[in-house]
Amino acid sequence: MSIQHKKNNLAMMSASWMVLVFVIAAHVDAIRGVDIIGGVLNTTKNVIGGVPLFNATNKPIGPIGAICKLMKFEQVCIDTLNKAEPRHVNDPKELIKIGFQSNLVQLHGSLSFSGGLLRREREPRAKLALHNCQELMDYAIDGINRCFEHIGPLDIFKICDAVKDLQVWLSAALTYQDTCLDGFESSTSNSGVSMKGSLKSTMELTNNGLSMVSELTKILSIFKIPFLHHGEQTESESESEASTTQGLFTAGEPKSEPESESTSQEPKSESESTSQESKSESESTSQGLFTAGDSKSESESKSTLPSWATAGQRKLLQSNSDSITPNVVVSLDGSGKYKSVGDALQEVPMKNKKPFIIYVKEGVYNEWVNITKQMTNVMLIGDGATKTKITNNKGFTDGINTFSTATFSVVGDGFMAKDIGFENSAGAVKHQAVALRVSADMSIFYRVQIDGYQDTLYAHANRQFYRECTITGTIDFIFGAAMALFQNCKIIVRKPMENQSNMVLASGRKTKNDPAALVLQNCTITADPLLFPERFTLKSYLGRPWKEYARHIIMDSQIDDLIDPAGWHEWMGDFGLNTCFFAEVNNRGPGAALTKRVKWRGVKTGTLPPEHFKQFTATSNVMKGGKFIMTSGVPYTAGM
Repeated sequence: MSIQHKKNNLAMMSASWMVLVFVIAAHVDAIRGVDIIGGVLNTTKNVIGGVPLFNATNKPIGPIGAICKLMKFEQVCIDTLNKAEPRHVNDPKELIKIGFQSNLVQLHGSLSFSGGLLRREREPRAKLALHNCQELMDYAIDGINRCFEHIGPLDIFKICDAVKDLQVWLSAALTYQDTCLDGFESSTSNSGVSMKGSLKSTMELTNNGLSMVSELTKILSIFKIPFLHHGEQTESESESEASTTQGLFTAGEPKSEPESESTSQEPKSESESTSQESKSESESTSQGLFTAGDSKSESESKSTLPSWATAGQRKLLQSNSDSITPNVVVSLDGSGKYKSVGDALQEVPMKNKKPFIIYVKEGVYNEWVNITKQMTNVMLIGDGATKTKITNNKGFTDGINTFSTATFSVVGDGFMAKDIGFENSAGAVKHQAVALRVSADMSIFYRVQIDGYQDTLYAHANRQFYRECTITGTIDFIFGAAMALFQNCKIIVRKPMENQSNMVLASGRKTKNDPAALVLQNCTITADPLLFPERFTLKSYLGRPWKEYARHIIMDSQIDDLIDPAGWHEWMGDFGLNTCFFAEVNNRGPGAALTKRVKWRGVKTGTLPPEHFKQFTATSNVMKGGKFIMTSGVPYTAGM
């Protein structure tokens, strides 16, 4: 992207946010001495929503102070915005512009700094980590620029959806920076310390951006500005985040959502729910790329097909997957154009706007594959999750950091995979060994098998949907900072090495404003045949807090007796035990008993009504109302 293009994006962004800041500024002028408690005006305090508007001498703190009170790193915000020329101090447009410009400048500086370290570095693990940092900084810069481009001229009636996108992409930018630092684990070089210093202020600025989006929405929601209020509702996710306000930007479902629009049925009994196949058939309500001969008429399904589909393509999309004509075929026996998936990717148009279908015939493909950020809307179709397999065996003990061990990695948005397997065959002995790493926003995995041991599936960032997938592993084998929803999936816990315990989930959510969560809905957690005889000796847990604000939700799922009665396990000491968000809702099976669960502050099981968890379902606002899932044709459950 050109420098002029970035400047134009900054100008558009600052102009759009100016509207929001002026709204706040207007309220600051109008409500001196006003507070709101429980939705009722309180004229005894000079605060609003907990943010002081006046200092100890009863003088307004000014626009810089008001804006920065909303930030997690207040002083960083003040130091940044105080760089404004005197004539711009009271100009919200210029202040916002300076804040976002500073973030981009810092990111570019960290990218350059990592390049300098890389040229001097000799230690192999640190050298690889620095290579990764350059890649990850590039993703972070793209994420910030994407926010600018997305919001454009502000359409006030679509701001709810825009803000959720901004939260997702800003949290992804923060995750990329954090992943850069994670790469120096076990390195003996000083480069990790140097990069941490370089990224400190950069991460604080990105974190402030995420806080600003979240806190601005809360202020607008508290004031219930009529032309902004969409009547949505959410509840607190932790005691420290308590809020009962209703308004535009809350993450819950619309209160008036008609029951007839739901694609799910009434909750099934335990005997009925054990058959995921029958349930998935009853829930399939959309026609699309992955539909397999549904009986709906074309007129009934037309509206749910992708907007890019022509009349001829609609007929194609309503066919069985076998009849879809791929753009390219991969086959080990030479009957396709290519013998490897990696070679086939050279035909994907950069920044592709329509699905590019790659059909991979039955076989075991031993290769490392990366769907780059330019390879958008790639669709990978195999002959079956256990028939078509992409595999390799990189592991942490090979001198490779976790990020780089992935057999198959996806960064390009809009990725879809069906009837294919991804495997890391390194085994438990190589420790961290990723089979599939996903950063692609609005990506979908349907009837996919993901096999490994430790760190099998790295749900790295952005929004991801998994349906009827099988995932195997031992330690932290579903982990990352994505908003990842798993429906009707089979989670198979394998036998670990001696003196190891199994952990299913390990969320990398780093801040309370991050929309990320690892969510299991109507899944089955069960023991692999090799673990089964020793399942009470080799302990297995639902998960642990990898990062401070880790968030795991398990609902409507079958939990077998391999899960220890304590349910959850600590990461290290009391780290994250008070700030995590772990919840179990309406689960079944012997492992679902709650009587002996740990009593950490972060365990929210039983403390919130079921309605609270609608914000983590397929049709929630953060998942764009499920639109990207509906248009794929993949069966799904809307709501709970």
